[in-house]
Amino acid sequence: MTYEYGKPLIGMALGDQRLFPGVDSDWETHWEPLRPDATATLWRYMSIAKFCSLLERRELFFSLVGDMEDRYEGFICPPPPRNRGDRLHQAESTGRNLLHKIARSALINCWTKSNYESALMWESYAGTEGVAIRTTFENLQEAIRSDSELPITFGQVKYVNYLQRNVPRFGWAPLFHKRMEYRGEEEVRALLPGPPW
Repeated sequence: MTYEYGKPLIGMALGDQRLFPGVDSDWETHWEPLRPDATATLWRYMSIAKFCSLLERRELFFSLVGDMEDRYEGFICPPPPRNRGDRLHQAESTGRNLLHKIARSALINCWTKSNYESALMWESYAGTEGVAIRTTFENLQEAIRSDSELPITFGQVKYVNYLQRNVPRFGWAPLFHKRMEYRGEEEVRALLPGPPW
């Protein structure tokens, strides 16, 4: 197994046997999230308290994925189950759990891509007394990168039906895919790897 702080897991093998059989390794290791146009309008909805904290600290808050309400954040759709007698059964189970643990330790900052304000986002994140910040994708990238040397990955979330489509299992792909139930969010994320453990 290979893991380097600041980089996503890029491959898993047991001896000469590749885990997660049937996966196209070139597709898996070269996956990158879709990026919105530079001029795409982004919104971040928050409570007055969070907005005051942002102004006071002059910092954007990155949430720990493991603390988010959606327990499927970073979920990896498992491959078809192997026969329990298969010598790779336990290794694949361990590998899936490790990949999920890495994804759940990442940090993300979420925005909504839309030309207009969203009543759904106001209600979900700002409440009756809240604030919405508007920027462009280009300005968000410049603001975060100008203040950080950390390896930040920017991209748009893709909404999928996990029963009909497998998500790439390596890199940060699981954190740039969500269930169809959240498609109204039109989410764009800035992602930081979590600390090594």
